[in-house]
Amino acid sequence: MENNYFQRKNFQNTAEFLRRDNDPSNVMNGYYRIPAHPVKPPEVYDAKDRLFGFTAIVLGFVMLKVILNSRYSGGGFLSFVLFLGIAIFNYQYCNKMGMKGTRETKAVFVICVMLSSSFLITDNYYVKTIDFWILLLSNLYFVYASYSSNRNSIISNLFNAVLISPFSEFGSVFGAVFHKTAKENGNRKSIKTSAIVSAVLGVVFSIPLCAVVVVLLSSSDSNFGSFFENFFERYYRRIGHIIWVNFFTFAFSIPIGMFIFSAVYSRAYAMKNRDKLESFPKTNCRIIPASACNAFLTPLTVIYAAFVLIQISYLFNVDTDNVNFSYSDYARNGFFELCFVTLINLSVIAAVMFFSKLKEKSLPLSVRVFTVIFSSLTIGLIVTALVKMIMYIKIYGMTPKRVYTSVFMIYLFVMFIVLICKQFRFGISFTRVAYVLAAAVLILMTIIPVDGLIANYNIEKYISGEIDWMGKSAMYELDSSAIGVFDKSRKVLSDDNVLWEIDNYLYGKKHSRSIDIYNFNISRFLSSQILSKYTSE
Repeated sequence: MENNYFQRKNFQNTAEFLRRDNDPSNVMNGYYRIPAHPVKPPEVYDAKDRLFGFTAIVLGFVMLKVILNSRYSGGGFLSFVLFLGIAIFNYQYCNKMGMKGTRETKAVFVICVMLSSSFLITDNYYVKTIDFWILLLSNLYFVYASYSSNRNSIISNLFNAVLISPFSEFGSVFGAVFHKTAKENGNRKSIKTSAIVSAVLGVVFSIPLCAVVVVLLSSSDSNFGSFFENFFERYYRRIGHIIWVNFFTFAFSIPIGMFIFSAVYSRAYAMKNRDKLESFPKTNCRIIPASACNAFLTPLTVIYAAFVLIQISYLFNVDTDNVNFSYSDYARNGFFELCFVTLINLSVIAAVMFFSKLKEKSLPLSVRVFTVIFSSLTIGLIVTALVKMIMYIKIYGMTPKRVYTSVFMIYLFVMFIVLICKQFRFGISFTRVAYVLAAAVLILMTIIPVDGLIANYNIEKYISGEIDWMGKSAMYELDSSAIGVFDKSRKVLSDDNVLWEIDNYLYGKKHSRSIDIYNFNISRFLSSQILSKYTSE
């Protein structure tokens, strides 16, 4: 024991002490041995990583350009190129890094490609906006699920894919782009590259000083000042503005490119070093007992049951001859509140199912019974809301918001049916069904000219005298698919005021619409061909 003490005392070098003390051959009996801290494995890149790194930076630049220029149109051809490029980038880079994925990830990739095409087909702002966010989450989930070290739920994996995994290796794109390969070490190519980078940096840092000198010299000599003033007017306003705007756009887009690259690289890094890296702690989220869930759902169930009974009684037993009754007031009142309540209920049921303690690998019977009752009453709320909306459309006609909200309520109706089925077949994945169904609805709404059908419905109902004319403001809410309908309607409408409104609408659309790479799509192009025959003369 004493010898061991003096052996430790004589260790002057701390690093040597730790090295020897952690060496199994130098274990000293009777003393606590300091555990060795795991060393993070080094990142290793090759030439293909450099190519993918440059590609990620370019995709980040394109994404920021799309975001800045498509806030009103929802995106077009460039958005299609962007998301198709991101999907192919993720698929190819995952294969290169050895993450082959599963049938599920390949299905997600196919959905990403199909949803990307919506920017090229439809001009519907709402559809393209929803597509934008679903595509972002779908691509991130595709990357994370291509190699998942644990079999958590889709929500947990998506949370890790968005907020944890990409930031674990956030700066890896710089390592991939600027690393030196074996061929570059010690040869002239690396020297030339270093010289070029140094020269570029020198020019960049000299620009502010040159600007100060030009201002001072222009003040001292009018001819010199007029020369630079003419140069500024002739070239800078045309070219310089474009250069500076794209320079700052590129600077702010670099973090996006870092995120795109790191999303894939971080998963491959975790896969290749899974034996050395510490995995995320596995905690049991199912901590709420059945009694607490039942007590939580009971008062809500009673309230919804009373509401549904009152609505049924009011709707089917009301005296419609009563002068105080108005279908329009009934339809207008409370629809969006019901939509909001339905979303709250979906969140409540999802939380109860996620946090409830399992019993024999399924939810307790009492929780399942309450979930079925709660879901059934929520379906009653959805039906009430849809009846209100159908009545409202019958009186006032269709608008995009009324139609899209109704489609969303039908979507929720189906999802609550799935929740009820899940209580009897616990293996059904609610998240997967919700994602596939949402993608299918968006693809269907991309193919079908919804706003064109809205315009056609309103015109037919107006001709039959069932509704009033929609008006110019309602016409401007519709996308390009409605322009052909309005053009054809001029042959069947006889009201001069309505025809005047339609003509002004078509003239205005022609002169206010411009087609560029940011908003080009098939629907917009076809409508421009129809508008070409209209002039303001």
